[in-house]
Amino acid sequence: MGAADVLQRLKTIGATVRPLPGGQVEVLAPGGLSEADRQMIRDNKPDLIAYLAARPAPSIRADVLALVGLTGAEIEAMSARIAGLRRAGYGMDDAEQIADRLLMRDRTGLDMAACVECRRFTGRRCVAQQPVGAPHELRRCPAFSKLTKD
Repeated sequence: MGAADVLQRLKTIGATVRPLPGGQVEVLAPGGLSEADRQMIRDNKPDLIAYLAARPAPSIRADVLALVGLTGAEIEAMSARIAGLRRAGYGMDDAEQIADRLLMRDRTGLDMAACVECRRFTGRRCVAQQPVGAPHELRRCPAFSKLTKD
């Protein structure tokens, strides 16, 4: 079984696959992955990463960007946020709405953040002992520490 076969199998279950830095691969499947699918990915991981890296990144036409009103950087940020929120257990609709809210925050320069963006948030609690309401709601927190570097 080759990388193309693995991608085809994952596509049939609705999974999305993308390469990550450090020789990793991210697979998001709406219904989760079976153990057989996980093993298939592990067995073919080097070929899968090479195959994905060799494919050209899809480019978005300028007229489409103008239509949706997003820059390339905003699309990248939205995609990364949605993927992170999906890993955190949010459904696709909720993840898109939260990512959209964070985009509006970025565009307006609001100095607030969400717990889901903080590296001190474990998914259930804040290791800095800050109160956590809804982890996706914007707030000002003295202990906030960004998940990733800009």
